[in-house]
Amino acid sequence: MPSTPESPQQEGKRRRSLAVRLSFWYAGSSFAVVLVVIVACYFSLALALQREDDEFLRDRLDQIRARIQLSPGDPVTLREEIERGAGSRESEPLYLRAISPAGAVYETPGASTRLDPAVIPAPPFGPADITSLDERQLRVSTTTFSEAAGVWTLHGILDRGRDEQFTTSFRHFAIIIAALSLLACALAGDIIARAGMRPVRDMAATAEHIRSTSLGERIPMKGLPSELYNLASTFNAMLDRLQRSFDQISRFSADIAHELRTPLMNLRTTAEVALGRDRTAPEYAEVLASCLEEAERLTRIVDSLLFLARAEADRTKPQAVDLDVAGELAAMRDYHVTQAEESGVALAVDCPAPLPARVDRTLFQRAVSNLVTNAFKYTPKGGTITMRGFHEPGRLVIQVRDTGAGISAEHLSKVFDRFYRADTARNSRMGGTGLGLAIVKSVAALHGGEATIDSTPGKGTTVTLTFPQEAAKGSG
Repeated sequence: MPSTPESPQQEGKRRRSLAVRLSFWYAGSSFAVVLVVIVACYFSLALALQREDDEFLRDRLDQIRARIQLSPGDPVTLREEIERGAGSRESEPLYLRAISPAGAVYETPGASTRLDPAVIPAPPFGPADITSLDERQLRVSTTTFSEAAGVWTLHGILDRGRDEQFTTSFRHFAIIIAALSLLACALAGDIIARAGMRPVRDMAATAEHIRSTSLGERIPMKGLPSELYNLASTFNAMLDRLQRSFDQISRFSADIAHELRTPLMNLRTTAEVALGRDRTAPEYAEVLASCLEEAERLTRIVDSLLFLARAEADRTKPQAVDLDVAGELAAMRDYHVTQAEESGVALAVDCPAPLPARVDRTLFQRAVSNLVTNAFKYTPKGGTITMRGFHEPGRLVIQVRDTGAGISAEHLSKVFDRFYRADTARNSRMGGTGLGLAIVKSVAALHGGEATIDSTPGKGTTVTLTFPQEAAKGSG
């Protein structure tokens, strides 16, 4: 079952703003950094307190061991040392315990009411955490040493209540700091994201105001970051291409209107004159012949425009066949020989035989015929038109050279444009449509080649068609 397409409103809701996503990314990454710092500080603090407690317990146990070693048989001195050591840390109860080789236990008064001896790790054991009978956290350190009477076991147990209160206060403070940091990161992320997206919004606003009547507007490049600078530069370049295409289409439309208007007006004028009074059959035949001539001109224009449109839309695909260029040029000379005799122009072929190639025969003939026809228009009586064909490394070259009037430099870059005429009066007088060279260029492009022109005023013009390596191979 096909899915129902989303409405623009639904699609807008589903699509998240880039600024919102950047805000989330910035806030999330910043908060993650803050959170890592807070957690690292917390564990560093807890580790530092634990290390301090362990050093304190080790010092107390070392003092008791030293006292025992100095007075091994004096229990009174040992008890005094244990009581004195237990009171050496303010606000943190310290419990000391010594077990003699005979099993006698000397401990801080009251320790047995708070400690379960069973939970104290047996030696040898390093510092460890245990729980008192009243559920308080204790830090215990156990050590042993030997003297003449045997092995003594010493326990130092420190109430970590103060440390727990300190770390708990730090956790509460850290939670508040984390919450405030999250808000600050979210706010900063929103501000930074919106500031970073401001050039994009400005670009969008500029693009939104561009219309067909204002294609000259461009996105300002000053002050843009490098990433957006490249985007704006690409967008402006696209606008340049659009403007050129739009201008070309506008000129092309105007040219079409102008070119079609002339034969249509001629048809209308001829018909109005014919209907102005009764005429004889020969006169009506002359009128119809004139109308037919204008209709044929209209047909040529429309056919040429249709060919160019299909070529530009890639709807015309060359049907390449193997052929002999020398034979094709000779056939083209025979086709135009009558026109050459009437014009008093010599038409020659300069091409080695055979010259194999693989091109579309119809398109090839049309392009060469257009060049020859165009050369007749500008070559005076007594001149020469030469069709040349030859191979160059990796390509086939076709040239049509005349000894006519030539074309001035300012016109050379435009002669392949549609309806462009270097000599409007001459072209119109000889029935040209202004599309011949445009078709030649399209034929070359369809084969993957190109068309170029070289001309010297007063000496003549040479138009060169080059076809790629595939065309130059042929079957020979």
